[in-house]
Parts: sequence; structure tokens; C-alpha cells
Amino acid sequence: MLNFTSFLLISYTAWKGFLKSGRGAVICNINNAVDFSRITFTTITGKKILLDETFNLHFVTKARLTAYLTEWILYPKEITQILAAIDTYNPQKDIILFIKFNSDFEVNILNNLVISPPECYQYVCRRWEEFLPYLL
Repeated sequence: MLNFTSFLLISYTAWKGFLKSGRGAVICNINNAVDFSRITFTTITGKKILLDETFNLHFVTKARLTAYLTEWILYPKEITQILAAIDTYNPQKDIILFIKFNSDFEVNILNNLVISPPECYQYVCRRWEEFLPYLL
């Protein structure tokens, strides 16, 4: 379900959050299953892009993450392991990503990415108009 555009936005969110607040994780909420091939957005230049209305991203700092994980009813041991991963990941190369779909969720550690979070951040900033519908 996550495509290249989604990856760019996840990396953008991770780097922007790190620059602003330090270590943390990206939370990706997928609200509903939708036929994404039918949802498009036309930019000012006339380019059509996919608009995913049910996909939202935000960055959660390590300090606030325990509350999120407790709310999702994780065991204390799991929370400790996740917080340890946040202490040791390399924000310039890695992303801690939580994907939440309805009542299910998963934790992903994306390591040694081919396109780094800082590069994705720069790319999204340079092509802001194309990504703006996703970031509203």
C-alpha cells in the first residue's frame, strides 16, 4: 500500500520532526481501505497525482511516545524495546515507523535507506506543489 510518494513523505516527516524536536517516530494512520486508483488531484500545472485522503502522517517525539504506545495497549517490555531503538537509530539514515490501520498496528525500523531522510526532505521542499495536497 505504501508507494514511493508515501516513502518520500514518511522520510520528509521523519527528518522535519527530528530537526524540530529530536528523536522520535513517524506515525502513519491509515483510516480506511479505499481504491486509491480512483482518487486524484490536479496541480496548478495540470499534473495529476494520487490524493490519499485516508493516509495521515505525524511525528511523535520520544518523550510523548510512551503515552501513544500505552494507549495502543503494548506490554511494558515492548515499549522499552521500542524506546531503546529510538535511542540508537541514525536519523540521517534510518526511520522508526508505526503503521496503524483501524485497531491493528506494526512497528518498522527502516535501516540504511537508499534515499536518506535529509535527501527526501530536500526533494519534497523543492517540489512542494506536488506534495502539498498530502501535507494539508
